[in-house]
Amino acid sequence: MEISASGKLVTYGWLNNYSNLINYGSLEIERAELISDPYSPGEVYRYNGSVKNFSMLTNYGVLTNHYSFTSTGNLINYGSYINSSISGSLSNSNTVTNYGYVENHGTLAQTSTGIFYNYGTVDNFQSPYYGDGWVSIMGGDLFNRGIFYNFGTLNNPWVRNQSSGVIVNSGTINNSVMRDSYGTLENNGYWQNEDYIANSGELINTGTFINHSMSSYKLDNSGTISDGGVSWGHFTQYDGSETINNGIIEYTTIDILGGVLKGIGTLKGSVIIGPGATVMPGLSPGILNIEGDMHSNGNYVIEIAGLNSGQFDVLNIHGNAFFTGGNFEFDFINGFHPSAGDHWDFLVADGLNGFDTVNFTFAGLGDGLGIALNNEGGKISFTVITAVPEPETYAMLLAGLGLIGLMTSRRKLQKTA
Repeated sequence: MEISASGKLVTYGWLNNYSNLINYGSLEIERAELISDPYSPGEVYRYNGSVKNFSMLTNYGVLTNHYSFTSTGNLINYGSYINSSISGSLSNSNTVTNYGYVENHGTLAQTSTGIFYNYGTVDNFQSPYYGDGWVSIMGGDLFNRGIFYNFGTLNNPWVRNQSSGVIVNSGTINNSVMRDSYGTLENNGYWQNEDYIANSGELINTGTFINHSMSSYKLDNSGTISDGGVSWGHFTQYDGSETINNGIIEYTTIDILGGVLKGIGTLKGSVIIGPGATVMPGLSPGILNIEGDMHSNGNYVIEIAGLNSGQFDVLNIHGNAFFTGGNFEFDFINGFHPSAGDHWDFLVADGLNGFDTVNFTFAGLGDGLGIALNNEGGKISFTVITAVPEPETYAMLLAGLGLIGLMTSRRKLQKTA
């Protein structure tokens, strides 16, 4: 049996659809006020407005939900679907296809079997009560356990993509914060994110992915971020930004032009470290890996808390390193005090060029101690030595000891307390 409504249909109780419900007018799902229970005087109960769609519901008009809409069938929207408040909930475990307009102030929740196709516009507004509108796809949170295909426009404050979730964007997504992403995010269109990204899954970008805010942004990655193997893919970071990479960032070109890069993960691609960028290998301390050539005139902070592996930072480059200036700062941390004869390999590369253009400073080096730098075929190390009286004579001493290799011409080592 097919039901076709062209006027106004309001439900305060339960409407269960097992056939085909077509709405051309106005369908409102209301939640009634508390009333007295006639069988138990003094007690109250409420009529809960609820629609359960087990088959097909097609909307050409306005469908306004103030309470609960559960769809295990197919929901097709050509008109307007509105979750009017924080209590409005659409739970989808089958298929929702939107060609019109979805306005959400409550919860759009995808189960593991739910698929959402958006060819129109989804506006996911912040809740006036909690400050968050969610797409779960929740009150302003895109809380996705199923598949969300966007071919139109999604305006959304939060994205939470669970391990079984897949979000594929071929349209436009304007998003504020992307967090708790354990599934797959694939952007083939335009994705603009305004603040924080926490990725523990896979983020594939073959389109335009922009992350920025008025001041700074933070990317926290323990999964994989890539360009999907396209030859023109770029990952670019500017001033005021911070990337913590404990996973894999794989792009044809990775430009760290400003801000901070830290972590124990891997960068795969051709890497550029600009003069406004600071690289901090490890997480106090650890190893940062680069698989590809690196060109650098940026800044590095190497933290040292001991002599054993895992107690000091290492920049490990499976490629050639080209330096045209920059600075290396060595910080002795966690109460560690170096002694004469202590030794660390802090940089490893297949090939090394221009390292004599780099400046060095040491924080926490004790009185009476100096540093001898050594290059052994792409492995750069330093050894703590007994210093001569003036720091300006360190380079002369190193050259005399035969330890400095290609760095004897323009080396001036500095020591800071």
